Amino acid sequence: MYGRGKQKSFFNKYGYHIVIGGFIFVCLASIFFVMAQKTIDIKTTPVIDENAIAAWNAEAERYSYTFRTGQNDFFGGMMLEDAKYTMNNIFYRDG
Repeated sequence: MYGRGKQKSFFNKYGYHIVIGGFIFVCLASIFFVMAQKTIDIKTTPVIDENAIAAWNAEAERYSYTFRTGQNDFFGGMMLEDAKYTMNNIFYRDG
């Protein structure tokens, strides 16, 4: 007799389920996005990569960025691993 009042709305009834489900979806999507990223081998990738420089400058031209990249003689012949050691920026250890 007392429980036969107005029914709860859909969101009031399932609000927590929707929020928790959305949070889980965002977490899983983030994990998938991170795992799907292209990784580079820092031991074999040169610091001065002509293709990367050309790609950045093309994008900079497209979006009217003021900064353009170019070669730097200091990094000539270095691989990314060497440059990270030189600059003391070891962000992660890969074994």
